[in-house]
Amino acid sequence: MENRLKVYRAMHDLTQAELAQKLDVTRATINAIENQRYDPSLKLAFQIAIFFNVRIEDIFIFKGKEVAKQAPILRELTGSLEEKGSLEDYRDYLMKKYLSSGHDGG
Repeated sequence: MENRLKVYRAMHDLTQAELAQKLDVTRATINAIENQRYDPSLKLAFQIAIFFNVRIEDIFIFKGKEVAKQAPILRELTGSLEEKGSLEDYRDYLMKKYLSSGHDGG
């Protein structure tokens, strides 16, 4: 997954070590994320977005076709994403699908 973490870090004049300390991770973790050697957990992705006061998708760029090549089960999801247009539309589609399968959302 591509990301703009280095850009946001530079905009806030932070070193990797300073950002790592604020997020309670190692500098190596920040370095690995910035160099696309490691995709953060969902929790860490949210922490990063909240820290910079932006949406996750402002920092992390989902490339559906690339993921689908790596995991065949995601091919259907990638097609759905392309059909739905925006990530917000796709999120709404998935939520409706989830709720229609008998889950109450709670």
